[in-house]
Amino acid sequence: MADTPIRKWDRKQPETLLGKVREIRVSGVMSRDLVTVTERTTVKELHRLFEAHNYNVFPVVKGRELIGTVTKLDLLRVVSVGMNFSISRYWKTFAKDVGDIMHGAAVTLRPDDTIMTAANNMVEFDLRSIPVVEGKRLVGIVSWNDLMEHLVLNDGDE
Repeated sequence: MADTPIRKWDRKQPETLLGKVREIRVSGVMSRDLVTVTERTTVKELHRLFEAHNYNVFPVVKGRELIGTVTKLDLLRVVSVGMNFSISRYWKTFAKDVGDIMHGAAVTLRPDDTIMTAANNMVEFDLRSIPVVEGKRLVGIVSWNDLMEHLVLNDGDE
């Protein structure tokens, strides 16, 4: 086992780190290159997009306006045919549109919100990603991974 130096605890360190985190804005960590779907995107196409991009959620838009979100769990609920399984029912399921399964009311953030606000919303609403809007216009998305890059306690020894 390698020798790891023992550091003296600095009581100011957590306060300093928390202060820095409170200053970081969502606009500085969000993804701007977005893949979106519309209400008319088929569930079959949605499935293909989830596989291609390995996302947990897609924003649902009308033009550039955010109108909802759709998650992998929403897709699972659609294709979970349970005890009444039949091949014909399975393929009919894939004929549905995203508009049939999306969440119309989405938790959103503004670009000027802090990443602490984003983290608190993710915990409170059990989310992995949150769309970022200016008014109703979708401008980005912030994910758990985006936040973790900035919330990990770092003592400067990278």
